[in-house]
Amino acid sequence: MTQPNAIVADEDGNFDSPALQSLQGVFDDYDQETVEEDEVLRVIGNVEAYVKAQIEEMETAAKSSNVDPHEPNRVAILDGFYDHLRGLEKMRAFFAGGEDELIDEGFELIQTATNQ
Repeated sequence: MTQPNAIVADEDGNFDSPALQSLQGVFDDYDQETVEEDEVLRVIGNVEAYVKAQIEEMETAAKSSNVDPHEPNRVAILDGFYDHLRGLEKMRAFFAGGEDELIDEGFELIQTATNQ
């Protein structure tokens, strides 16, 4: 029995996040040609700004005497945010003339980071 508000993986063992939902939605719309490249890049930029804010918040908190910056869960979360940024870079590179697989590679990085 799951608890209310429990985070549950899908049938493939993947977890979801608002960032993934936004990206999947806009790329689906792009594939269906209902949005243009600039809208996809806007969503990528919004997700990037959110992730950078989370990193900054964690780095600021790490300067506090109450926080162990080397605590394994904290390090894993911070690494996950950096993986999000690497995934977003790959997605953005697609629009700079890159190969189609960059989108899939970007999603894979972000999904793996979300699953951590």
